[in-house]
Amino acid sequence: MNDLNARAIPYQGQFLGQFRRVHKPAWETVCEDGEPILFPLASEAECAAWRVLREHMGEVLGYRGEIVSPRERAEQEFQKVMRHGEGKSASCSGE
Repeated sequence: MNDLNARAIPYQGQFLGQFRRVHKPAWETVCEDGEPILFPLASEAECAAWRVLREHMGEVLGYRGEIVSPRERAEQEFQKVMRHGEGKSASCSGE
């Protein structure tokens, strides 16, 4: 458990791509419409498994393909963050 990995395994003269998510101990097979995809090369099968895993992790982490700074993301989700010197100032000295 807590192991993120991908691999290719031989199957009927071809290869299946498999991946393991961090939160699940079992290997999952790369599928399309619920059917396992057979690949002619082990490298293609493993690459497909890594791509499925990357897509899954992007969904988990909220990555949608765009590169956005944490500040920009916060401003999109909430409201514009005040920058130094902008907006109202507050006195903390008790005057």
